Amino acid sequence: FATIAPNENGNKAIYCTVWRIHLYAGLFVIPVVLLLAVTGGIYLFKPHLEPILYQDAWFTEIGETRLPIDQQLVRARDAYPQKRFTNIQIFANPARTTEISARHNDQTQLIYVDPYSGAIKGQIDRDQMFMRRVRNLHGELMLGTFGSAIVELAACWTVVLLASGIYLWFPRGRSKWAGVFWPRFGSGKRIFWKDFHAVLGVYSSIVILTLIMTGLPWSNVWGGALKSTLAATGQAQPAAASRRPKFQSTVSAEPAIPVSKALEIAAAHGMTGDLSIKLPRGKKGAYSFAQRPLDLSQHRFLHLDQYTGAVLSKATWADFPVGAAAQTIGIRLHQGELFGVANLVIMLLACVALGIITVSGIVMWWCRRPKGQFAAPPQGVRITRSKPMLVMTILFAIFFPLVGASVVVFVAGEQLVNRSGKTE
Repeated sequence: FATIAPNENGNKAIYCTVWRIHLYAGLFVIPVVLLLAVTGGIYLFKPHLEPILYQDAWFTEIGETRLPIDQQLVRARDAYPQKRFTNIQIFANPARTTEISARHNDQTQLIYVDPYSGAIKGQIDRDQMFMRRVRNLHGELMLGTFGSAIVELAACWTVVLLASGIYLWFPRGRSKWAGVFWPRFGSGKRIFWKDFHAVLGVYSSIVILTLIMTGLPWSNVWGGALKSTLAATGQAQPAAASRRPKFQSTVSAEPAIPVSKALEIAAAHGMTGDLSIKLPRGKKGAYSFAQRPLDLSQHRFLHLDQYTGAVLSKATWADFPVGAAAQTIGIRLHQGELFGVANLVIMLLACVALGIITVSGIVMWWCRRPKGQFAAPPQGVRITRSKPMLVMTILFAIFFPLVGASVVVFVAGEQLVNRSGKTE
């Protein structure tokens, strides 16, 4: 970052510096990006793989009559009296069992009840489910907050790699299309891999950028800033749509209404099909219903007083402001759920392209490096002595705070090493 060649042509010096940034940033993000591409590609198939992996617990033979939801909950409580039951998931598919969530020793277990016989079909530790582990690996490397920061840092630097890669690819007066729009064959391995890496990166840059930007809302720093911005501008999702609602019932001497009665009230508000029910916790807790089908226009949320069944709050997709709607659409797009199979295929191709670009970058570097040498690009110009680079660095640092922080740390470390060398 802080190299200088004062006698070099300005454009060439900038090119060399961008090249160095591209190389060093690429070597940093390679392991994480490759892991994200693989785990992201796997997670896209969650709706298709989980019914196969857990078919014994998830499915049952269709009977003539279904037990009331209250009786199904009683069967689960009788089987697991030590657990605190928190959620019920019911499905429109008549062959699906009822999923009841329970907490015990800070762990969430999913209990599956046959809605026709009341038999317990199985129990699964939620955190041990295959796709749950894939998701944790994808989002935080199974390292919690620290891992999430590493993933976010790598994702943000990948945006820098896309921008710098397009700059390096730009033809700059070249008249031949080979090497610009397709790889040059027959010019040796180094040229082929260089062209292949650049051309594939340019062709897939938009969809990869979309993949990254729709994933960042889950991150702590960037996603947290987005959440705060949406809240400050009145663009956050309705309170009723929160996954952790805080609506409270008015405490009464009367007993709480049963789940079946609350379900009838929800049905009167148009909530049918696949439905999530959050059970009241404590005397002030409320019933919370959420309906999140693939069709976003059918999203509905309802919160009821546990004693009277009175509506405390409700929301539909029409109540989402533009900002919250855009964020929700982005999340569905990222997960390959927005427009059917085509969305899944596009996101899968983005993951595949990202993986190939990563591997081809390693091969390209390996082919060009002399044996036993790191083969870093030639020295260029200090960022602070080039207005275009300084402006771009500041813009990236503002929009991606972790990029800015990492640049500061790198430059500070480099200055420390240089001063140490001069002292010696």
